[in-house]
Amino acid sequence: MKNFIYKNNALLLKIFEARFQIFSNATLFLFYFLICVFTPYAADDFFYKINPNDYALTMTKIGELFDFQIWHYFNWGGRITVIFLIQLFLLPSKILFNIVNALIQVMLINTIFYYSFHKVAMDKRDAFFLFLINNLIFLSFYKYSGVSIYLTSTINYTWMHLLVLLYYIPYLKFYLYGKNKFKFPLLFGIVAGCTNEHVFIAQLFLFFGLYFLHFYKKIKIPTYFFRSFIGVFIGGLILLSAPGNFIRAKTISFDISFNSLIDYLTYDINWLILYLKPLWFLFIVLTVIYFLLGHRFKYNYPTVFLFFIGMVSSLAMSFSPSFHNGTNLFFFFALIIFILSLFDITRVGNWSFALITSSTLILFTYLLYHHLLINKYAMEIEEYIINQKSNGNLELVVDKYPSMTNRFINYYGIETDPKCARNKHIAEYYGLTTIQTLEN
Repeated sequence: MKNFIYKNNALLLKIFEARFQIFSNATLFLFYFLICVFTPYAADDFFYKINPNDYALTMTKIGELFDFQIWHYFNWGGRITVIFLIQLFLLPSKILFNIVNALIQVMLINTIFYYSFHKVAMDKRDAFFLFLINNLIFLSFYKYSGVSIYLTSTINYTWMHLLVLLYYIPYLKFYLYGKNKFKFPLLFGIVAGCTNEHVFIAQLFLFFGLYFLHFYKKIKIPTYFFRSFIGVFIGGLILLSAPGNFIRAKTISFDISFNSLIDYLTYDINWLILYLKPLWFLFIVLTVIYFLLGHRFKYNYPTVFLFFIGMVSSLAMSFSPSFHNGTNLFFFFALIIFILSLFDITRVGNWSFALITSSTLILFTYLLYHHLLINKYAMEIEEYIINQKSNGNLELVVDKYPSMTNRFINYYGIETDPKCARNKHIAEYYGLTTIQTLEN
């Protein structure tokens, strides 16, 4: 009996000690899960979902999934890791994605924290930074909801970037603590190398940079260095050598030239300065307060090196046939990690923690409200499509989503041009000839 009471008291003590860790992670999980529940399929989801209005998991559907993988590799792109996961999560009910994505988003925030402060988030100060990271990302990255909540874009970007960041944690531990263990670096390296093209280029620079420091500066490299490099290199070759990449480039009519490089660099600088202006505003304010309190920035080589790798991933997009705001997400994560690592804050007061918690709940309420509107609109449009199709009308013009989107809210809705790829995907998904929205 005494042992039982002792064990229960010890368990309760551990729970009490981890109360901030449990509270912050549980809150963030519910944050993403509830918003995902009220987020419908959109954009490329209709293209990759091979079982319209059907969630039966049969061998026939699995066979169609692999057939599509082969077609996609030879006709559009080599992101086999991405496309396989997207189609896999589009087979069953969306509830599975909602749960897994909420877990992954929480893991991503904790991973960013780990890279920034080189520890696992545990106490009140750490919980404060978990909420801060979440809010800072939504505030700074233009329409972050588009790459953290919608299925196809979320798996393509946040999931894959987290996978790469997790893959290199053993390297971080090696240079911080001398830990030289990494199971299956070759196998996992193939997966990490086959995520996104620009991130693969950045990974190559990471290996080249580490080997340069090893060769010229006599800085040690872990025993799994070459196995990791071979794995990532093989994954990157699978990614870049896909015949579909060349077909896609011809479809977009892309040719690498001096002008195309200048166009991308102009976009990249504009994105860094203007799109991320809330980040710079907050950074300046926090820096002034931080220095007035008598503190100074601290620098550590791992986060500086990661910032450089993130910059390479962004610059590598200049050789891509297409780019948009979401493509710079890996660089953004590296930038957030670098900025947070500069501040050496040892404690957080109760009022500061209450303020960051309140702002997180306000952000959640705002996002949830708008995603409820999006979900309601999507359900009404789907009901209209099904009714019109049953009446033999296969050329539809529907009302445009009435609410305005902003830097927080993103919606990949139906467009006015029936020939655009998004509308074609939706029309094919529902068995229509064409679908479009009215001009405003």
